Amino acid sequence: MQRNLKVKQTDFDLDVVHECPHTLGTAQGYFMFIETSFPQKPGNKGRLISVVEQPQHGRCLQFWYHMYGRNIGQLNVYMSTNTSGNDTHPLVWSRGANVGNVWRKAQISTEYKDPFYIVFEGVVGNGIEGDISMDDVERLAVSCKEPNNCDFEGDTFCGWENVKNTDKFDWEITSGPSSNAFLSGPLTDHTLGTDDGSYGYIDT
Repeated sequence: MQRNLKVKQTDFDLDVVHECPHTLGTAQGYFMFIETSFPQKPGNKGRLISVVEQPQHGRCLQFWYHMYGRNIGQLNVYMSTNTSGNDTHPLVWSRGANVGNVWRKAQISTEYKDPFYIVFEGVVGNGIEGDISMDDVERLAVSCKEPNNCDFEGDTFCGWENVKNTDKFDWEITSGPSSNAFLSGPLTDHTLGTDDGSYGYIDT
């Protein structure tokens, strides 16, 4: 875990766990997670905020996250160049779905001209099977790779948009068997290979 993070504005405590993180893949490593069982309530939020980050220290924020369970809430990342203490943070990344029992990598551009700070926010879902974890938070000196890639997990188009007014129908995000599965549509997505995985879809 990155060490320059501190807890702020939380409905509950965030925990550092000594189990099987992404870094080592063994019980000797540590990772950060939110516990969603009792006494937590749906919608409760836990936040980690960074120290003020300097633009010259990196151009890409990279971290690994683990979101597994049928009651997954939301993992959000905010960034703001307003370092005056105002708690308004623009949302720059979000996931809100079961993405399988694996660690997944995320990258977010941090190519700002002014100092800024980063806020990680975990939101409790509607049940106890929804723990959210993250590990290996770091800023890279290079630009983020693969900026246009999207796996559609979390019901998001990753910044892609349907073209308005110049076409006849829109792409949708779905999961599980498509309505055309017995003819030509997929039974599962490519990312997870399960009914929980999401993919872009048009019904022709």
